[in-house]
Amino acid sequence: MLDLSRCPRLKALLRPARRCWLGLGLLLFLPMGGLAEVAAQDQRPASSSLPQAPPAQVQAATQVINSPDSVDLRLAALRYAFSARRETSDAQREVLDISLLIPGREPIGRRLSITREAFKKLLAYAYRELYAGLASSVPADSPTPSRLVPLGSAQQNFSREPDNLYRILIAPVIQDLQDAGITTLLISLDDGLRSVPFASLHDGKHYLGEKFSFSIVPSLLLSPLQLPSQATPSKRSETIAFGADRFPDAAPLPLVPGEIKGVVQVADAAAYEGAEFSQARLQQSFADPEIRQLHLASHAVFGRTGAADSYILTGNGKLLFRDLNQFDRPSRLNSLELVFLSACRTAVGDQASELGFSGLALQVGSKTAIGSLWPVDDVASAVVAILYYHYLAKGYIKAEALFAARQDLLRRRLRLEGSSLYGPSGLLLLTGLTVDQQATVRQLHMPFHWAGMTMIGSPW
Repeated sequence: MLDLSRCPRLKALLRPARRCWLGLGLLLFLPMGGLAEVAAQDQRPASSSLPQAPPAQVQAATQVINSPDSVDLRLAALRYAFSARRETSDAQREVLDISLLIPGREPIGRRLSITREAFKKLLAYAYRELYAGLASSVPADSPTPSRLVPLGSAQQNFSREPDNLYRILIAPVIQDLQDAGITTLLISLDDGLRSVPFASLHDGKHYLGEKFSFSIVPSLLLSPLQLPSQATPSKRSETIAFGADRFPDAAPLPLVPGEIKGVVQVADAAAYEGAEFSQARLQQSFADPEIRQLHLASHAVFGRTGAADSYILTGNGKLLFRDLNQFDRPSRLNSLELVFLSACRTAVGDQASELGFSGLALQVGSKTAIGSLWPVDDVASAVVAILYYHYLAKGYIKAEALFAARQDLLRRRLRLEGSSLYGPSGLLLLTGLTVDQQATVRQLHMPFHWAGMTMIGSPW
């Protein structure tokens, strides 16, 4: 991944008014039988020596994917995993296995001849391209990141050829997905794949985020993947929004108050801002079985040693990464539906923190977490969050709500009136935008602004 410490100008530009990267790292086990090998342009029958998933995991996957409710959701599961294939008695080669599980069908498999290291180089190149476009679009004397033009500009034209990551990860199964009418994906990622920006992969004409809603999912045996019709309705679906915009040792986040205000309005949420956003109050909210959704808007920092010195900035200090896992929640098992982390980090691709705050949110009991794959603009963070809760309040499942929010940005369904920003149907999103923030609004259709926000855990 791009080492921002080697790019002083870019690092300085990214620091103000940007939230943090929240790594995603998970495991899902799906059937590996029936894989067909794809090496370069050669396709040969599957080998009988391919690894088989444990029967309990196969049963769990099949139960969720093949249920009548998942068929109605047009749901499928994709698993990506590297493995070593023995060529001779003393030689092995690394391959990428792709498993696809579609309702009512036999598992579909593909095997690509690519090593983890080769894939890592392609992924690093994709991020270098993203940040190179970001840096090259900023005047040398620019005082603000709100004018950055990342991953596509007004002059962008696709090559009319799929990008490399799309060719590897999506092209081998896209026809199967289209033939089955799939619209929602559960995606499992092996080590080295967890930073893939799936929403921004494109086939030369369309982004993957235009075609599918998706969630990155852990093991189906370990995840609370109750389908919507099976879930027990709750008498309350209370949302608590926490926000901090000013810090003694970090750049301010001027749009956090507007973000919190918008979330409160569309989600009927309670809010704690500034000094009221404390570690004690957040811990109390995690432990309260009546709280269903937690929204956190602030800075987040991943330290050099991982969880030990990584933290979220609250209104009165730091909430250490390790302390989240110590929250006492004996009475609320599986009652927390969502943790939305509207925050950021600067060390993109750090292996030590690949799970990130989003992964930790699942570990402490949330069914779903939303975080960002890269430093997120303050304007984009606020807009995506408000639109997400807007669609959630309209009855969309979680993955579809995030999908709908992305569509509003990439299809330019937002409009500026003076210094105010409106969404579809006249929904007021933000007010009092500065000239620079208004310039960013005009660029929100670019994938850098909408493709980073990623869902992990249950998509409903």
